[in-house]
Amino acid sequence: MSFEWRRITQVNIPYGDGAKPTKRWFARGRSVWQGDWMHNNPRFFKYVWRIWTPEDAWEDGAVSPRQRLQVIRGWPALSTHAAMGRIKQLHEGGVQLYILSWGLKRMAEDTPWDAARVPLDRHGPDYDTDTDIPFHGHR
Repeated sequence: MSFEWRRITQVNIPYGDGAKPTKRWFARGRSVWQGDWMHNNPRFFKYVWRIWTPEDAWEDGAVSPRQRLQVIRGWPALSTHAAMGRIKQLHEGGVQLYILSWGLKRMAEDTPWDAARVPLDRHGPDYDTDTDIPFHGHR
């Protein structure tokens, strides 16, 4: 069972369709979320969120498939608490959203991961040392 952030924030945004935040995609006129479903146990994963609006969209073809990952990873990352506040604010304001999230595995004694088997770019901070403001227990 996953932690249902959309119900808690009261936003009706469907799960993604493989889209990218381009001007052509935003012209379709709807919001979408893509990424990892949130685990119920906040001690297992640290979630990273990135949010685009139509103002942020790039032109089709302006970013090659090779550059896309660099652009996405270079976009400002938000904590779960900050992302939920921004998503709710923009959604209530009628702003179309493209939301991308992913989970980083927390490396601690109380988590089931073998750190040696998890790529370093997928490591998240230990829950107890994470300084982000909690959102229903998730930091």
